[in-house]
Amino acid sequence: MAAPLRAVQLEQSARPAREIFQLLPRRRAGGELTHRARFTRAHSLTTMTDLHKTIRRRSRESFAHYRKRMVVSLEPGDVIGMRLERTRTTYRAPLASVFRTLAEWHARAEAAAKREARKLKRLTH
Repeated sequence: MAAPLRAVQLEQSARPAREIFQLLPRRRAGGELTHRARFTRAHSLTTMTDLHKTIRRRSRESFAHYRKRMVVSLEPGDVIGMRLERTRTTYRAPLASVFRTLAEWHARAEAAAKREARKLKRLTH
């Protein structure tokens, strides 16, 4: 049995009405929800999908002097892998390590910008 529909207040929503109507569940002739409608109802639009299968994407531009595009893969177990196109060697790292490294790079860049601002301030005064 299908769950009752919730009322959507359009005046509080930032989405256009056409988009809201697309989100409403669709019913078959017998009154039961379609597979897509059941899936949409089961998962909120704000939740992310868990990673169960490997996802691979290719970069737009070629990488450095290799003249090959990079292939990035997100793998189950929170692992990111990268390799050059038409090569076999894949370099993998845990997502936590990659995130930590990116956060450190960002923090160092901000600290360097602050240092430069202080140097300029001292030189101008």
